[in-house]
Amino acid sequence: MKGDGWISALRLFQGLMAGLLVLWSLPGAAQAIELELLGDMTSPHGGLGSYQNLLLYSEAFDTGATWVATNTVATANNAVGPENNTGTTTDKTAEKLDFTGATAGTVVELSTTSTVGTTDIYTFSVWLKKDAAWTTGSLIIRLEENGDATDGGEISISQATLSSTVWERYSVTRTFSVAGNSAIKVIIKEAAATDNPIVYTWGAQLEKNSKAMVYVRTAGVTVPQAYGLQVGNNTHVTGNLTVDGNFNQATTGSGTFGSLVVTGTSDMQGAISNSTGSNGGAVYINDTLTTTGTHTFSGTAIDITTGTNEDLVIQPNGTGAAIVSTGTATDDQLKFSPATGGAGRFVGTITSADLTVARTWTLPNVAGTLVTTGDTGSITSTMILDGTILDADVNASAAIAFSKLAALTSANILVGSAGNVATSVTMGGDATISNLGALTIGTGAVTSGKILDGTILDADVNASAAIAGTKIAPNFGSQAVSTTGTLAAGATTVTGTLQANGDLSRRTGDKEIMDSNNGSDTYLVHDTASGGRMRLYVDGVEVARFKP
Repeated sequence: MKGDGWISALRLFQGLMAGLLVLWSLPGAAQAIELELLGDMTSPHGGLGSYQNLLLYSEAFDTGATWVATNTVATANNAVGPENNTGTTTDKTAEKLDFTGATAGTVVELSTTSTVGTTDIYTFSVWLKKDAAWTTGSLIIRLEENGDATDGGEISISQATLSSTVWERYSVTRTFSVAGNSAIKVIIKEAAATDNPIVYTWGAQLEKNSKAMVYVRTAGVTVPQAYGLQVGNNTHVTGNLTVDGNFNQATTGSGTFGSLVVTGTSDMQGAISNSTGSNGGAVYINDTLTTTGTHTFSGTAIDITTGTNEDLVIQPNGTGAAIVSTGTATDDQLKFSPATGGAGRFVGTITSADLTVARTWTLPNVAGTLVTTGDTGSITSTMILDGTILDADVNASAAIAFSKLAALTSANILVGSAGNVATSVTMGGDATISNLGALTIGTGAVTSGKILDGTILDADVNASAAIAGTKIAPNFGSQAVSTTGTLAAGATTVTGTLQANGDLSRRTGDKEIMDSNNGSDTYLVHDTASGGRMRLYVDGVEVARFKP
């Protein structure tokens, strides 16, 4: 860099991004100012240029799931790292690797890279600083194909070379010759079991490149190869930051912006903190925003604007949940507000009660309109599960119209079946019924057993009944018996007067009693008590006797 004058941070950033020879003529400058970028600009904080990291955890050498320490003690966050974000001695991010022991120790991580080709070039780099207690021997950093230890490369770093006060970045590059293996091992180990190195490590990186490029931090997710400005930790922009292309925050971290305008795709995996002024600045998102970290906005409003007819989508990643929460534990609300005000435009609010335990409300897997307890006339037949309405569900005053019952065949009646189900049947047996409700008893259907004893009265018998005498019981009581026909009887006892308006005769053998109906009472009596004599009476006076 040469010349006089002042170069703004923005112009410097534009020049570095171009990666070319840049020439400016600045107002008020004595002469032109020339900036030439000959290579990549890199530091523990990130840099400008090519970046990639195929290791899952670049700063957590104690993570047993990926880094495996053998005969080595890995202590997390034991020393201040080379980035030293806060500038204090308490900001410890570097790991301590203690190889002290009788057996040679190693620390290994297996990369997640795809199949290695026969001419692929990879570089493994790491920041190192030794502990003052280490006084002899060497440390080796190595990379090799998984499953083929012979296809690898390494460098040896003596304790005399390694600084105990200054962080230095060391790297080893290898062109692989055996194809087909699925991953690469990166190894930090002691050269011999008696060397017993004690070192501090930070910022491990594996990339498909011929040299160590811009450092990019990883914390569980690898970073694919890209080019541009890489910020490893916090980024503070005091003015407006306008990104015309895609904005990618590849790993967890944080960004503090007074005003952030992104016109392309925004991929932010770390934290976003908007805290300009006492109320915070504005964050405008005009396109896709993908985030995996925690984002805190302290301003009075967040304006998330989609394009015309586009949706705002809140979509969790993996097994997480999309959460809308207020600042208080007892007043959670989700509000829906129209884009503009005016008559007839209202705000809709969904709120929960003061929950005592966690609750889950599941929406059905169907489209339609939600119904609330304050709604009327919205529940339809298709919304009610068949076979679920019980007697208790029907109001006692429902007064359901007969026309709404199932059709009943004309003149049929409902009868409970053997299965206790009301069934439509035709009335049969001794009676029938019409569809007007008239009941007709069949002819000859009423028998003596069906008539209550003592209930038949004289008036009940038709005047023309002509009941046969054989059907009359023998005792008529005090009632007179009258007939215009012939009366034939067996032994007859008459306690009153026996009167005949015609001839009265009784013939038994040669005995005869006769009244010729000549106007007087004439009759003949066979008196068996007097030896069988006959007595003749006229007008009730005996006029003659006859002896046998």
